[in-house]
Amino acid sequence: MAKVNPKCPQCETNEYVRFVKTFSKVGGAVGIVAGGGAGTSGAGAGAAAGAMIGSVVPFVGTVAGGLFGGILGFLGGALTGHTLGKKVGKQIDETRGLYRCERCGKEFESD
Repeated sequence: MAKVNPKCPQCETNEYVRFVKTFSKVGGAVGIVAGGGAGTSGAGAGAAAGAMIGSVVPFVGTVAGGLFGGILGFLGGALTGHTLGKKVGKQIDETRGLYRCERCGKEFESD
């Protein structure tokens, strides 16, 4: 059964009321930064492995392998961080229960 949004205390309608997902968005953004930073520290190992594999083709392979290994480490960390940050933010949003009426702009918490 779908969850029905509460009525706006000002307009007395639930037709325009939307759930505010502030912490989900913030959590995802913070997670990207934190995960990207963690991924960058792990990217050193990925860059070294990529460079070693790419060394079959001297210089070009080493540089390309190191570069791609580093980029993949960063992206993997950023994606993981985003996912975890968004989940934590979603839990905070659902606990907090903040709604906004798109008709009058009133923000309120659910009962």
